[in-house]
This record gives sequence, structure tokens and C-alpha cells, in this order.
Amino acid sequence: MKKLYTRTGEIVAARPNWTGEVTEEYTFQTVVGTSADGTETREALRAHPRIAVEFLSDNFGPLGRRIGADLKVWPDKGLRYLPVHWRYTKLAASANVGATVLGLDRTPPWWMTPGSSVVLEGQSTQEVREVASVGANSVTLTEPLTGAFALGDRVILAWRVRYPASSSLSSRTSQHRQSRFRFEVDPGPVDLTGLPAATGFHEGHEILLKKPNFTSPITTVFDDQRETLDFGIGVVEVDRFKTFTTHQESLTYLAKTREQADFFIGMFTRSRGQRMPFWVPTFLFDAEPVSGGAQ
Repeated sequence: MKKLYTRTGEIVAARPNWTGEVTEEYTFQTVVGTSADGTETREALRAHPRIAVEFLSDNFGPLGRRIGADLKVWPDKGLRYLPVHWRYTKLAASANVGATVLGLDRTPPWWMTPGSSVVLEGQSTQEVREVASVGANSVTLTEPLTGAFALGDRVILAWRVRYPASSSLSSRTSQHRQSRFRFEVDPGPVDLTGLPAATGFHEGHEILLKKPNFTSPITTVFDDQRETLDFGIGVVEVDRFKTFTTHQESLTYLAKTREQADFFIGMFTRSRGQRMPFWVPTFLFDAEPVSGGAQ
């Protein structure tokens, strides 16, 4: 990346290099108690997940120097605004200096809620603003714009984040700086209530009917949970410390759109890390239909 924006607000300059993975990480904290028969009790210690974003960033010339300069500065509590470049909408009309109401090209997405932050990004400027309210195809800001933005410019979700305590830049050439950044989102202000809702239930539990990505194999693991005592000579002592065999299926899913990815994030956050039971087909040929029923 080479482009250098004129910024209004403490906006993170680093951008993802899309040749590498961009990771959104959601983490709950859960206390788990397990009895001998496998019954679990789970208690979520967090009402909201901790969120982290990680990506590889390649920067050249002045932009690389700006990132180096930013890392030397400590803003208020170390917090900056990270544009989440894969979550955005666009302006449906130009926005002039002093504007507080922005027309959008679609219904405001779930993350655009009162109190959330956005970064407006034009050809050469970036400006961070807080959302006051949302309409059918518009958003109202808490403060007027200090710059002008054109039709089609992006309105990007912004998270309050901190750089890691220690960040390193690798200089590939005299003008090329590369780093894998991990940003920790400030706990609390992120509103996840607008994520997609469950699509169906069976016997009171959610149903996951998304087909897995078979480019990564489905793995099945059976564990009889035995305990073996073997001194290398004599009798081998084997005992089971649980009265059941665990059956674990691992499936990989590929989300091709933001909406598909948001569905899985919503499902995870609804459980609050408690691993609430849900129904999911194995998508394997487990039984053969015959006359009179399956066998």
C-alpha cells in the first residue's frame, strides 16, 4: 500500500494485504464443570466477547514511515480507530462540509447503530465520526463533517483498538515495510445484537443446515477415554475414567459473503461461549434407506 490519506481523528494507517488471511477473532470466557457421566455445566463469565483483528500489512514510502511514527505515539489510553475495510456501505449522494446526515446506497447494516463509529474514506481524506441515529437509507452523525465526500465514497465500520504492546516492522527494501498486526478491540462498545438470527429450531435447539466445505475433509474422532498404566514389563492395567465414549465431528465451512460470515458469528455469540447444544447433519452417508425404514 502506498496511498497516504489526510486523517481527521486517530485512524489506524495500516491496511490489510489481501494476499494473506484477515482474521476476526471472538473469544468468550467460560467455566466448565464435567461429571463422570459426561454431563457438563457451563457458565459464561463475559456478556460480550473479546474481539481481535489480525492481518498482514505491506506499506511503501511515506505510508510505511507514517505507521512507524504512529507506533511511537500514545493517544488517549492508547486507543485508535481501526477501519474494518470489509464492512462498509457507500454514500448515495455527496456529503459537504458541515453535513450531519448521510444518504446511503442501502439499508444501514447491522453494525451501524447509535453509538458506533464510522470512518468516511474519500480519494485522499479519512474522517472518523460517531453515529447518532440511523434511518431507512441514511445515517445521522453526532458532529458535522469537516471535509467533503463524493458519491460512492465508503462509510466504513470503525472499531476502537489498541496496537499490541510490542510491534515489529520488517523492512524488505529501503521503501517497503511489512508487519503482521494484531489489534485488540476495546471491550464493551461493540454492539452485536443486530447479527443474523437463528434460521430454525428443533426440539428447542437451533439447527445448522449449512453445507460444509469438502475441500477440507470432515474428521470423525472416537475416544473411549481410557487410562493406561504400563511399566514396560508385566500386566498392562487399563481402566476407563469416564463411562462413555466421546464422538467428535470436525467440519469446515466457507463463507463467500459478509452475510454468510455474519451468520456464524451470530450463532457463536448467541451461545456466549457456552457451547449450547444445536442440531447439525453429518452430511455423510450414515444410513441406507430401505423399505420399511432406515437400517
